[in-house]
Amino acid sequence: MQSHRSESFLRQKYLNERLSPAEIGAQCFSSKRTILAWLEHYKIPVRPEDMPERRGLRFGERREKGRIIRDEREQRVIAKMHKLRSRGYSYPQIVEVLNSMGVRPKSGKKWYLKIVFEVINSKISKLSKI
Repeated sequence: MQSHRSESFLRQKYLNERLSPAEIGAQCFSSKRTILAWLEHYKIPVRPEDMPERRGLRFGERREKGRIIRDEREQRVIAKMHKLRSRGYSYPQIVEVLNSMGVRPKSGKKWYLKIVFEVINSKISKLSKI
C-alpha cells in the first residue's frame, strides 16, 4: 500500500479517482485533516466541497436570512476591547472589565483570557477597527 505522503498517490486518488479526503484517509489509516494537510503541502487544489467548514459564527458575526453579517452590538464590544488594549490594558484586565460590565461572549458564559485573545487577534476583529 502506498503512503498518503506520496504526491503521486494523492494525485491519483484525489484528482483521478476523485475520492474525498475522508475516503483516502480511510484507505491509509489517516485522518481527513492529515490528507488535507498533505494536499496543501503538494499544492494540490482542494475541491470546495472538501474544504473544512467553520463550526460556528465568530464573535462579531450573526446569521440573517442564511447570510453571515456583522453583528453591530458585538462589533461595539470588539471596538471596546481594542480601545482597552491600545490604552495598555492586559488581556486579563480586559476579561475583568467585560465580565464586570455584564457583557457575554456567544456562549453566554463569562469571558476567559483565551476567548478575549482570540477575538482581539481574529481577522474579523481587525476589520472592525477600520
